[in-house]
Amino acid sequence: MQSHFHGLNLSRAWMLEGIISGLPNDDQRIETLRCAAVHHRRSGLADVISEHYAASHWLGTFAVYLITNRGLQKQYVS
Repeated sequence: MQSHFHGLNLSRAWMLEGIISGLPNDDQRIETLRCAAVHHRRSGLADVISEHYAASHWLGTFAVYLITNRGLQKQYVS
């Protein structure tokens, strides 16, 4: 089901942002990770609001963790 892919995008964005938050500010990998995180964030958030129960009843959890920076060591701004 497509909703699992949307959840995966949200989860990946959250994890990538978590990795970024743990790196030193001058780490050369940050820009590449940031680009990937933004791509997954946009793709996942675009599908959070859905008329289909199969997606909408659980994607919100991933979205909340992502947009509130849940568990990140330092604030991440996309």
